[in-house]
Amino acid sequence: MKKNKYRRLPNGFGTISHLSGKRRKPYVAKAPAVYIIDEDNQTGKYSRLIIGSAETWEKAYQLLLKYNETPYNLSKKNTTLKQVYDAWSKEHFEIVSDSSEKGYKAAFSILENYYDKPFCKLRAFDFENAAKESGKNAPTLKRYKTLINMLYKYAIKYEITTVDFSQAVDLSSLRNRNPNKKKKNIFTKKEIDTLWKSKDKRTVQIILVMIYSGVRIEELLSLTKEDVFLDRQVFEIGDSKTENGIRTVPIADKTLPFFKQFMKEKGKTNHLILNAKGTKFGYHNFRKNYWNPTMEELGMNHRPHETRHTCASLLADHKIEPRTIKKILGHSGAMDLTEKVYTHLDDKVLLDAINTL
Repeated sequence: MKKNKYRRLPNGFGTISHLSGKRRKPYVAKAPAVYIIDEDNQTGKYSRLIIGSAETWEKAYQLLLKYNETPYNLSKKNTTLKQVYDAWSKEHFEIVSDSSEKGYKAAFSILENYYDKPFCKLRAFDFENAAKESGKNAPTLKRYKTLINMLYKYAIKYEITTVDFSQAVDLSSLRNRNPNKKKKNIFTKKEIDTLWKSKDKRTVQIILVMIYSGVRIEELLSLTKEDVFLDRQVFEIGDSKTENGIRTVPIADKTLPFFKQFMKEKGKTNHLILNAKGTKFGYHNFRKNYWNPTMEELGMNHRPHETRHTCASLLADHKIEPRTIKKILGHSGAMDLTEKVYTHLDDKVLLDAINTL
């Protein structure tokens, strides 16, 4: 009997096998092999995901073709953490409760500084560092670890990565963490005075903007010139990790000259703050090459998020109303129903508050 011949499939495309016996759908389409680590035995093996079965080779090929057209395959090496999460959550949130969905969203917010990083470039220490810097308590971190495991399972399924680093993430040192007991390391008055003495340095200007606005570093780096309104002396955050984070933020009189300078600068993109290439600053680039060296040069030891704590502390010290502070920071916190309904503060109220600093 003459053997049937089918066209050769491209490398990395997957395989089609024919099962013996009388079967209604004997042709099985399988994805390319991926390497999966066994957490218990600390061993690994190659495995192929079965995409589906079909009556004919051609129909099985169509299954493979459709599979390879997905935006979440190995050829898309720049698929980001946020893209993986969005795709995973679209599937997973259909089968979980509202409370579980809320828990996963809170856990994912821990990784906000890594949203734009390619998933295949993430390593265990990235997830560990994010957890350490988050200040989250043990129950949230438990959900966080579960989320990491599930994201890797999803990413391996769709061949975004071939190695499961979730098994190497060690959060045991944070097991008994209580964020309410964690002392916030805010900038002291002396340190802020030191920053002002170096105000001609661009990185220092960015730090001062953060202290005098309470804006998150990723929010600031994502701002475009269209988001800034010098006539009103405010900028608008239109993309934030929380609904309350979408807000209008006042520009303090002290930092207004910095904004005017930023607005004049031209680059390849229209972002307010540009890197040396004239494009958007990446968080890791800013942290490693600008923030850390500046902290070392000035003899300080702070994380970017501590500018936000500092702003909140300064506003509270100046007896600013809690609802105004929450409005500026974009943080609902313990805001009660009355505050949520009636907190419609105009630009002047916010500006007057920030100018007390």
